[in-house]
Amino acid sequence: MNKVKLYLIVLALNVALIGDNQAQAAKLEACMTQTCIDYFNEWKKLSYRKYNTAISTVGELYYEGYGTEKDLDKSLKYFKKAAKYKYPYAEYRTAMFYLLEEDYLDTDKGIKYLKKAARQGHSESAFLLAVTYGTGELTEKDTQESDKWLDKAIKGGHSKAQRYANFLNNHNGITHSNYPKVAAMISLLSDYAAPSKSTDISDSIIAENTIQWPQDSEIEVIEVYSPTVEEMFDFALAFLRVNPPESRGTTGTRIVGKTCADTFSCGHMNDFEFMQMGGSIVSPHAKIHTGFVKN
Repeated sequence: MNKVKLYLIVLALNVALIGDNQAQAAKLEACMTQTCIDYFNEWKKLSYRKYNTAISTVGELYYEGYGTEKDLDKSLKYFKKAAKYKYPYAEYRTAMFYLLEEDYLDTDKGIKYLKKAARQGHSESAFLLAVTYGTGELTEKDTQESDKWLDKAIKGGHSKAQRYANFLNNHNGITHSNYPKVAAMISLLSDYAAPSKSTDISDSIIAENTIQWPQDSEIEVIEVYSPTVEEMFDFALAFLRVNPPESRGTTGTRIVGKTCADTFSCGHMNDFEFMQMGGSIVSPHAKIHTGFVKN
């Protein structure tokens, strides 16, 4: 399995199953202006204080060549350092190195880091594991393993995982024998699905072939403002400066002896909060949902 093949699998899922209907995150790009260099130096200073967010961000800056020369070796080094402290996004980015970067390809390590992130509730990692085991392209096909991770991603509200399940279900790919958890979930939702009020025949046909996934009642619909990378950096840096870590491997929590992964408020934040903390927002890989769920 090579980088191109994995890319085509993910691309096919993005286009054929989902479509491009998500707001685009601010994208970090190569930059060597004095402003970019200053931001790099600020993040580098904070990384020495063992903030997971800062360590991971430095990894992104080296990856893109933002404020410094592009250096994939250093980028991976920083991601692995943040991953060492069980930072889910860094574990996910480390996995992407081993699965996508030509000079670092190592499928076993890639899957290992995806599992580390997914176990902590990183639903994009869970979704990728579901696809990996479901297609059998990166590793031996195992629908039971795919079922476990797809179930976790769906429960995390991952929209692509839900639509992937729709696709499999509509093509008779989900049964109680090969996808027991997801099949049971679909059966339960089907039993309690509200009848469609649409009078349009085409809408009725679509509704019959689409699983009615529950919506998070706590989600507030707001008008989204897309800040610039610099605005995000300013916010995140200001936050971290006034929230010094009390222990090794934190993202700013003031609970002594607790890492971000150990605390609900830090380890299970929603996308908006996570973006504000300077995590996935600085990466071009952040276009894919990076939601969190309880273990």
